Amino acid sequence: MEEYNFDNFKQYLRLKGFSNRTIISYLYYNNNLLKLARKTPRNIAEKDIKNYLDYLVLNINASVSTVNIAYSALKSYYWHVYKNS
Repeated sequence: MEEYNFDNFKQYLRLKGFSNRTIISYLYYNNNLLKLARKTPRNIAEKDIKNYLDYLVLNINASVSTVNIAYSALKSYYWHVYKNS
């Protein structure tokens, strides 16, 4: 699956004052979720997000900080951007 175009999300993050580094991280976690779930944003369910966060903990031994960043990235997109598009 190819990377999804998150132009609206990038604009939202820039307008909210997020740093370039944070924007890159947020795009990474959103694209990684889509890649692992093999779905488009429209088809992502809350269970997919929970499974992805669980995957980060169990399969790659992600730190609490990393999981929190991933959660914030997904929350920013699915709760603030995607639901309003």
